[in-house]
Amino acid sequence: MSALIYTIPTLLEGKSYRSRSRKIEGIIQEATPAENVFYENAEAFRIRVRPTYEMGKLFREDFYAIVAVRVGE
Repeated sequence: MSALIYTIPTLLEGKSYRSRSRKIEGIIQEATPAENVFYENAEAFRIRVRPTYEMGKLFREDFYAIVAVRVGE
C-alpha cells in the first residue's frame, strides 16, 4: 500500500478561483511557486486560471494571479 503525496500545486489545480478586483472567476489550471514574492508564514504561488464562460459573453484568455498559502500551522 503506497501513501498519496500531496503538494500545494496539486491541491490548487482544479479548484475555483474568483478575483474580486477583476470581477472574473475560473478554474486553476496550473500553480507554480512564485519567485521574489514573500509572505510571513505563507508560500506564494503563481496560478494560471481559465475563466468560466457564459453563453452570449465574450471569450476571455487565461489570466494569471499570485496567491498566498499559509503553511506551518
